[in-house]
Amino acid sequence: MLFPSDSIWNTRVDALPLAPDGDRWLASMDASSTNLHPDFGPPRYGMPFDVVSKHHRRVRVRFQYAAQSDRVRYPVDARSPVEGGGDRHVLVVNRSACRLYELFAFDWNGGRPRAGSGALS
Repeated sequence: MLFPSDSIWNTRVDALPLAPDGDRWLASMDASSTNLHPDFGPPRYGMPFDVVSKHHRRVRVRFQYAAQSDRVRYPVDARSPVEGGGDRHVLVVNRSACRLYELFAFDWNGGRPRAGSGALS
């Protein structure tokens, strides 16, 4: 778990009442004709993420867009959850260091990881 159990970020929202003007919000986003989706959830839908500690092994990743990427070692491995669909993002939170690692177009590549780009925040 990333946040303490009593954190507001762990609040279930699936049973809350709908916002009274939710239909207006969706209409303003043209939700009826676009593939609108939130980027969270299980790997088959949205953006999965992993939480690691400072002890997790970090590896060098080869980048297609190296000039636009943070050239650090990333805490990823063959089990890192990859976003479904074409973008293949990988998000990893290092809880110990309070850092977020993001990779775009990630491929473990048999232990020689590569990605389109990477960022550390």
